[in-house]
Amino acid sequence: MLRIPISLTLAVLLSGCLGADQPPPAPGQRAKGRKGDPELVHHWQMPADKSPLQSADLGSEPPALADALMQGGAAPSITHRIALACATQSALAGTESVALRLGVAEGGTLESLEGDPAGKAASCLADALRAELAESSDLPAGAALLVLQFHGSEAR
Repeated sequence: MLRIPISLTLAVLLSGCLGADQPPPAPGQRAKGRKGDPELVHHWQMPADKSPLQSADLGSEPPALADALMQGGAAPSITHRIALACATQSALAGTESVALRLGVAEGGTLESLEGDPAGKAASCLADALRAELAESSDLPAGAALLVLQFHGSEAR
């Protein structure tokens, strides 16, 4: 009887679920949800040949903050640029996902930004997002959660 390692069996099963053109995410550091996180209501995906970003989810309290971040496709464009910048710096190695929790004050200024899990990827992404949002002043006050998932080939 032929014995196939369980890891190979799982890889074959997952490849059928993920599609032949999408590599499975590499095991690595992963963001974890927290009590009080806003519901993730916006979702977008990026093709592996265009971006190190596989997909992203966004939610906020109040929901108007996430809606404002999505206006004109801003959030998908921003997340692609910050993921690309951090991948270029090799900051995403060993990272499957990162959650960015941000707070916006009255007047639209960014008052807090935290990356989870802490490390090189979270720091790089937070710095890049901070730079992207520095010019925004029309954001409503609130708290937002942005969860970024990376393609398997980039997370290695």
